Amino acid sequence: MASSSSLCPRNDNSANGPKNSNMDIECAPVSSPSSVHGISSSELELYKAVLNGDWERASQLLSDNPQLLSAQIGTAKSPVLHIAVGLGEARMGFVEELVALLDKQGEDLAALRDSYGATALFNAARAGNIKAAKLLVNKMPDLPNICQNNYLAPLHTAVRYGHKELTLYLLNITRNDVDPSPFSNLPGFELLRRALTVGFHDVALRLVKSYPHLATCKFNYAHYDDVADDSDEALTPLTVLAKRPWAFRSGSCFNLWQRMIYHCVPVKLNHFLSQPNRGGMQNQVGSHELSTQMCCWTRLFKACRKVNAIFKKLVGCLVSPIKHIQETKTMHSLTLQLLNHLCTEVLKDPRAEEIFRESFITGAKYGIPEILEEIIKSYPFALEYLDENVLKLAVSYRYEKIFNLICATGMHRELIIRTRDDSNVGNILHLAGELAPPHRLNLVCGAALQMQRELHWFKEIEKYAPRTFSESENKKKEKPKMAFINAHKELIKEGEKWMKGTAKCYTLAAALIATVVFAAAITIPGGNHDDTGIPNFSKEKAFKVFAASDALSLFLSIASVLICLSILTARYAEDDFLVALPRRLIFGLVTLFLSVTFMMIAYSCAIYLLFGEKKAWILISLGALACLPVTLYGIWQFPLLAFLANIVIVQSDRSTIMARVFDTITYFGICIKFMTECIAFTLSLSLSLSAPADIFS
Repeated sequence: MASSSSLCPRNDNSANGPKNSNMDIECAPVSSPSSVHGISSSELELYKAVLNGDWERASQLLSDNPQLLSAQIGTAKSPVLHIAVGLGEARMGFVEELVALLDKQGEDLAALRDSYGATALFNAARAGNIKAAKLLVNKMPDLPNICQNNYLAPLHTAVRYGHKELTLYLLNITRNDVDPSPFSNLPGFELLRRALTVGFHDVALRLVKSYPHLATCKFNYAHYDDVADDSDEALTPLTVLAKRPWAFRSGSCFNLWQRMIYHCVPVKLNHFLSQPNRGGMQNQVGSHELSTQMCCWTRLFKACRKVNAIFKKLVGCLVSPIKHIQETKTMHSLTLQLLNHLCTEVLKDPRAEEIFRESFITGAKYGIPEILEEIIKSYPFALEYLDENVLKLAVSYRYEKIFNLICATGMHRELIIRTRDDSNVGNILHLAGELAPPHRLNLVCGAALQMQRELHWFKEIEKYAPRTFSESENKKKEKPKMAFINAHKELIKEGEKWMKGTAKCYTLAAALIATVVFAAAITIPGGNHDDTGIPNFSKEKAFKVFAASDALSLFLSIASVLICLSILTARYAEDDFLVALPRRLIFGLVTLFLSVTFMMIAYSCAIYLLFGEKKAWILISLGALACLPVTLYGIWQFPLLAFLANIVIVQSDRSTIMARVFDTITYFGICIKFMTECIAFTLSLSLSLSAPADIFS
């Protein structure tokens, strides 16, 4: 069912205009046979028929009252075609009958307007009804260029409501050689602004390529009243783009698996944008023989379509997340292309210095290094914009990539020294000692890991600051180290609680594994020989694998218990969160993982010795089932393991800059994943080697 906004056609800028309620119209009692509050009973009945899709009733009413076909009915003063089109594709049958009737009566679709001067195509654009839009355009090709009272075209409405498919369709059939053109002056500025607002960067890229004057225009957010933005100042497209961190790779937060998919999927560009179709419907003429042959394959074609639809539904749950990541990567690629083109066009403008400065500062504020890098690359004088204010933003908001960019220019030491004279908040170390904003702190899960990230950030900033900065005081008479401890008191407590809770869980699991494998070593499968006491299966390969795996599982589980106990008894000073605690946790996690792996190998060997009967299918089944818990454990604990391992690796090389804390996790994670798969493969291989060669014959 269409939304209430689509039921009541209205102008794009009529936020305070007349509103209509479907329930009031449908359920209001008819107190008079002639009119209800100025609305005739025939209009009311026609409105009900449109809402219900009752063409027979509507046809009868239009036959009895021909003037209703073009009259503005309802409190919104919209023709019946506008109302039907705005209900969406669910009422397409009604719309087709109505358009056929209008064509038969010789009604001009361009003359059918609502009280705001909008044609029915505006309602189709608002509702995203692409079928109705194509139907209307086929009847009247000039309809996309007919604007409403505020000089906006249907294309503007489709972009505003975020209907991508309909936007692309209208963009390729809307002409620019008419007056007024939807792509020039204020309408063109508004179209580009709306495309940037809803994230249609491919549409924005095509607009600035086709109409370069749009690249340096200034938007006025107060010009149209449909903008949910609290800024009323004039902004250029480059500045608006600098306020969209989600449109860039640096502003997207992916987990480890999503990052792996992101690096693998190709960029899928929209070729529909580069192939405009400004014509109407293409006439297809074929021979009679070809038509006859096509009819013979109709049933088979329909059957194939049904099978294809079923297949799409089955794989949809798997394909959908990958498709979403691919679309995100495509958006990032298009955004970079748009950024490059905007910078190229801004260079030609006399106001280039002003535009670049505003966009540079905005990009630094929102933490988008791509903006800063592209502006510096296009306009090298932008290096002068890297002042102490940009440095403070990078340090306060933990924008490590912007900080690395400043370090790459060699200006970081000069800018750090400039913060010495700030008597209010202190020097740059006092800023680094403040608690990170929640949206940056929550990028890492777990209070202990958040504390580690905060401490590591403070240590890295301390490396670049002069030694005297560590002894200076702020207005609270606090040195940087003391300011850091005071700001992170609660986080330290939460980190201790999280670390102990995690260690307790690992201790319990490791203790259970140790108990099980110890009992398995005493009560060996198959029992012992009565005379010699030697195990009955001692000569079997599977028994040797069982013995070795059981012993390794016992040793590793006990090691995991001891490591986790050391975590529980740690002193939990703030410096312990940097390396000591993460290192112990990763050793405990790895030993627990390996103990689970070898326990499953030992259990599978025991089952095979007792019930396998040297059959291949039993061996293969055991290997596959044994991989299941190991794989699940690896998948669920893998992100934590990769993050902790990354911490240990980075801390072992103190010469690295902060980029490694956040960038190497992807590559190291891939290595850990490969190691996990190798362990699973080793499990299956060991079972295969434990069986005699003739079982596969």
